[in-house]
This record gives sequence, C-alpha cells and structure tokens, in this order.
Amino acid sequence: MSLLIDALRRADEAKRAAAQGGESAPAGEGISLAPLETTDAAASRDELQKELKALDDSPSKNSAARPAPFGQTADQNGARNLFAAKGSDSRKGFNLAIGALTIAALLGIGGYFWWQLRPSA
Repeated sequence: MSLLIDALRRADEAKRAAAQGGESAPAGEGISLAPLETTDAAASRDELQKELKALDDSPSKNSAARPAPFGQTADQNGARNLFAAKGSDSRKGFNLAIGALTIAALLGIGGYFWWQLRPSA
C-alpha cells in the first residue's frame, strides 16, 4: 500500500514541478522494477509466532475477573425482564383489521372477475 502512495506522491510532485517549470519531467524517474530490499521477514515472522504462542499459553492476569457466560448468572434474569417489559403489541387490533380488509378486497376483486368472465346463458 505504501508503494502505491509513494508512487502517487512522486507523480504529483513531478506534475507540480512540470507545471511550475514549464518542462516535462521524465516519466520513469525514480521508479524501477527491481525488488525491494527485504529484511529477514522469516525470522521476524517466527519471532512473532513464538510471542503469540507464549501469550496464548500464559494465563491472563484478569482470568479470575472474567464474567460467567451469558445465561448462567443474573444476566439471564435481566434479559427476561427486558423482554417482559416490552409488553404486548398495542397495534394488534389495527393489524387484524388491515388483514381482514385485505382479504375482503381480494375476495371482492376475485368475485368481480368471476362474474364478468363467466359465460353468458
């Protein structure tokens, strides 16, 4: 990511220099396809893995202070109270009325089409 940012910064600087000086800068100045110098990445990766394993293996300082899993303490009662306080749906009657009107409208539309499309006697 930093290579892209560096390339964009260099291109921006070259554009500004060209605009101020009135001359065009060479397109590939400072950019090469040679591989970057590599530090001993494998050794540092191994060191990080050892440190992470040591941290995972060692007991944490706060292991005794961790709360019990949800549902095994008073948290379960708190959750029950939360949902009990929610109460019932106060719009239940409205929802039932809208449902009944929808069914009646569909039956009326269906009856109208049946009446209009039946063969005449």
